[in-house]
Amino acid sequence: MKKNNLFKAVGITILVLVLLSWLVPIVYSVFGIKLTGEDTVSTQIGFISIINVILETFSGFGGTILFVLLVGGFYGVLKATGAYDKTINFLSAKASGREKCTLITIIVVMAIISSIAGLDLGLLVVFPLLIGLIVNIGYDKMVALSATLGATIVGMYGSTLSGTMYGTNNTLLGLKKFSQIIPKVVLFVLGLVALIVFVLLYVKRNGLVKTIKVNSENEKDKKLNSKKTLVKKANAKKTNTKVKKSTINKKETKEKAERGVILSLVIIVLLLLVMFLGTTNWGNIFKSNWFETAHTAWTGATVSGFKILDKLFGGVDALGTWTTISRFQNYSVLLIIAMIGLKFVNKTRWEDVFDGFVEGVKSYVVPTILTILACSIFVFVFYNPFLSVVTKNLLTATKEFNVVLTGLYAMINSVFYVDYYYFSNSLLYGVTSIYDDTAVLSVISIMFTNLYSLVMLVAPSSILLLVSLSISDVKYTDWVKFIWKLAVALFLISFIVFTVMVLV
Repeated sequence: MKKNNLFKAVGITILVLVLLSWLVPIVYSVFGIKLTGEDTVSTQIGFISIINVILETFSGFGGTILFVLLVGGFYGVLKATGAYDKTINFLSAKASGREKCTLITIIVVMAIISSIAGLDLGLLVVFPLLIGLIVNIGYDKMVALSATLGATIVGMYGSTLSGTMYGTNNTLLGLKKFSQIIPKVVLFVLGLVALIVFVLLYVKRNGLVKTIKVNSENEKDKKLNSKKTLVKKANAKKTNTKVKKSTINKKETKEKAERGVILSLVIIVLLLLVMFLGTTNWGNIFKSNWFETAHTAWTGATVSGFKILDKLFGGVDALGTWTTISRFQNYSVLLIIAMIGLKFVNKTRWEDVFDGFVEGVKSYVVPTILTILACSIFVFVFYNPFLSVVTKNLLTATKEFNVVLTGLYAMINSVFYVDYYYFSNSLLYGVTSIYDDTAVLSVISIMFTNLYSLVMLVAPSSILLLVSLSISDVKYTDWVKFIWKLAVALFLISFIVFTVMVLV
């Protein structure tokens, strides 16, 4: 029933689009889109059109859909190796007595990675593990989602050097790479502080601190009992050789298990590191992208005049260039490599790995279907762009640049774009035909990035939101009721900063 709640949210959004296509008098022209004219065709969406759009979604978003499925497969393999539960317990033990510090650290790290690299949906690869950890140390699912989903979106909200967001903006608007860096940092810091305060107040208000303290005390009691048990066993060793051998074997087994956990963690960290290196637009930060230069030299290497490396590995893009929608193909390749690595470090049979992969994929069928439906919303808008034609009137309602109307324009359109790459390419180009002042365009660049991210915190078309709620088994309405105060606070922060930028 909880997952059906998510389907209702997406379904209502699609229904709104279908109804608007019948109510809004927008038509196609051979020379573009306009309100009236000759040689036009109506764009009402019918039943067959809906089916065609969903089928078309697989063509345009196949990489994204596959990535979500492979995340499920990855965690299925992690569980099949036995490393998932052991890793959760291992990390929980390390966090014992430092639960609040652990929570804040996760929030800060996730937000920083998102702000610099723009990984957004890519960070989904660590969500299940971190959500499991946060819940295991005494917090509830809402706190766990805030520290993962919330922190990632706050990082996007305060994006600083993100190639997936500002890399596209700067190219389209002709802006410099460090344009308006101070307001970007201000939005990031204020957004991050607002999130941390919001989460800590929720924890205090709901008595989760007390629960954590009780859990910590229980852990201490367990440790004391464990020490007493060890003392008894030590005494028994002196008189019983068999017990001694058994204890040694148990110790070796424990060390072996911990070694498997640490190696599994290393694989997960390396997976995230490579994704970070690949998605961060190094060429937009420095004068050149060293990884891209090395990649060109590597793939160009020849053996007897034959580019063998290019033929074998030419499909992999250089690190620092994974800023378009095709980045999910690279993420998927990394997940497959990581799954193979988990098999070997945990010495698991191929049969068990395969079974775990299948079970993991099955468990992510619902998140994948939600992803398909969310992506289809953009396909509806792409083939039936009546919405952008109507909302464009917000930009031309006043002769001069208007912060409120431009912000409203960005927020309405954000609901129907599942990836910022398409959002910026579809809408920013039209903005340049209205405004040519670089100062205004730099403000618009930040507004579009910031408000798009804010909308993704609650929009029923946000893939990151839908998948996160689905794997956590949380209702969409429950999430909105929980997060709306933070969303309002971020909204106010945004427009205060935008207003100051315009006035200064």
